[in-house]
Amino acid sequence: DFAYLVREGDRISVYPVFETFDIRQVSRVRPDALREIRFILDIPLGRLARYLRMMGFDAAFNRSFTAEQIISLSLEEKRIILSRSRSLLKRRRITHGFCLLSPEPEEQARMVLQRFALSASLAPFTRCLECNARMEDISAEQVADLVPPDVLAKQRRFRSCPSCRRVYWEGSHFAKMEERILRISQAL
Repeated sequence: DFAYLVREGDRISVYPVFETFDIRQVSRVRPDALREIRFILDIPLGRLARYLRMMGFDAAFNRSFTAEQIISLSLEEKRIILSRSRSLLKRRRITHGFCLLSPEPEEQARMVLQRFALSASLAPFTRCLECNARMEDISAEQVADLVPPDVLAKQRRFRSCPSCRRVYWEGSHFAKMEERILRISQAL
């Protein structure tokens, strides 16, 4: 940190904000990460958006976004554009983008994790799969009128989206989602 007095023979490296690899482990100047990776996805990448959200990444996606809206939001919110369209990514105003070659969402997710060195940043089940907001813990009493009675009887842990009010719990699909995350992240 800045309290250290530099001595003869010390080697010091100073890095800018990187998008392609994670240097948080070697950074001692700031206690927090140097970057917050945020994405905006083109229209054909809806399943990839859900996978990225499932893994805890900020992935803006809306089927009604036009190419110009995607570019504008990318610049305003400092988001990396993910697209399969080279013509979109060639536009002059775009500063950060990544072209996904594979048509398969799991392979696309692997490519994103690898390209941006995100495997250490996984935070599964922290974002709403529908609207991308960060989820919050909520008590069983607070969701009593929102979930089926059998779910309320079996589950004790619930999460809620403060934006769209969707409620999540570790139901029968949860294990499949965990397996998918493991499959995607282990292939790196």
